[in-house]
Amino acid sequence: MLTYQEKKIILEKYLLLEANSYIDGIKDELYVHFFVNENDCNFLDFLSNKKEIICKIDFVISKVVLHEHEDAREQIIENYIGV
Repeated sequence: MLTYQEKKIILEKYLLLEANSYIDGIKDELYVHFFVNENDCNFLDFLSNKKEIICKIDFVISKVVLHEHEDAREQIIENYIGV
């Protein structure tokens, strides 16, 4: 079982991993949201492993892509990062 700190490190590394695509900007914004602005990463408590963390972030990224014309990215992140 991963500790909260280990999960947070996985999250940080994944957000910093460049894909050389449009999603890099969204990952940058997520990085700022969690690590620069120090918003809660409590959703990590409900995830067990690296795969689940990556899937959750990919889910949020897909929602941003689909809905950013309707709402601000920050609001979309808040809406979909909840558990």
